[in-house]
Amino acid sequence: MSITFPLATLFTEHTIKTGSFTLKSRQEHSRTAGGALIAKDFSRAIWIASFQSVSMNYDDATDLEALLQSLDGSVNTFLAHDTRRPYPRKYSDGQFNDDGVIGTINANRKALTVTGLDANFQLRRGDMLSFEHVTGGKSLHVVSEGVNADPSGDTPEFEVRPHLPVEAVPAMAVKFKVPTCLMLIEPNTIEYTEGASTLGVVAFSGVQSL
Repeated sequence: MSITFPLATLFTEHTIKTGSFTLKSRQEHSRTAGGALIAKDFSRAIWIASFQSVSMNYDDATDLEALLQSLDGSVNTFLAHDTRRPYPRKYSDGQFNDDGVIGTINANRKALTVTGLDANFQLRRGDMLSFEHVTGGKSLHVVSEGVNADPSGDTPEFEVRPHLPVEAVPAMAVKFKVPTCLMLIEPNTIEYTEGASTLGVVAFSGVQSL
């Protein structure tokens, strides 16, 4: 049986916690003669993250290391999510219907509406959402402003970051339960640290693959 990519089992086979999960801007910077900073976007921001396993015995640690090594360094992708926020803040138990779709997209590519949610569904700043492109890629976004859906399950327009890619179109399914993106291992970041009583942790870092 061959291993398939993106690797979807990394966060289900082992208990892995997020150390950091943040956006990295891809910008050029310069300064005016007066010292003012000017920034120019080259492309939309990407997610970078650090992860660490819970304390585990040698057998589990070597199993996780072998799973990470199956990615062949930074060649193959894996599904990743921010384990600190697998569900929206108001629904931390995951008890909601995850049937939303993109309603409209603002021309600025920063704002959208979502339809098909539970009645009066609440989104708060810091909640995350993802959707899959028809090409097989994935987009992961963080909610920049809180909104409440109406009794029909439709939200008003709200902003997200990073900006929405051109692949995002109305009627595309949106996921709020364990929203994910595709990541590659950052080179040379897989590391095992030995702890007490034959226990240790495995740490690694990832960068989004668009």
